[in-house]
Amino acid sequence: MQSDPFDLILSVYDSDQNEMLHYQLEKQKDITDIPEPAQAASIPEDIQSVEELFLTGQHLEQYRHATYNPVDYYLEALRRDPHDARCNNAMGALLLRNGKIAESIPYFRTAITRLTERNPNPYDGEAYYNLGLALQLSGNWKLPMSLFTRQPGMLPGRMQVILGLHR
Repeated sequence: MQSDPFDLILSVYDSDQNEMLHYQLEKQKDITDIPEPAQAASIPEDIQSVEELFLTGQHLEQYRHATYNPVDYYLEALRRDPHDARCNNAMGALLLRNGKIAESIPYFRTAITRLTERNPNPYDGEAYYNLGLALQLSGNWKLPMSLFTRQPGMLPGRMQVILGLHR
């Protein structure tokens, strides 16, 4: 007589007949909705919009893609729109993380210029934070704190706590 392993139950009881352990093999659910395989990124020149270039660069950075370089996508976006705040900030941040502090600063300044064209208090203050950090790392200790504290509400939440500005 052969039994189906999915019908078997293993139970362990204590001396008072209280069940202490219960195990039954579960049947796998049918996988019917298999997602499409990931598509390789298009070359930067073939991507239609600056937004798509930014998002592709961001994706490549996030997943540390071995065969595509996010710099190519950010630079193509900046070739099309030299003042794009997102791509300038992303390019500056990438340079800053790679120790190219002096090279990162103009990108942050360009991003801030675009962000403040119509609004002196932009919603996103990441470029201010990154510029302050780059200036601090380059030895300028006076100006950066004014960048960090200029608009505390614009800073990433963890930075507000680190600087004690969350009160």
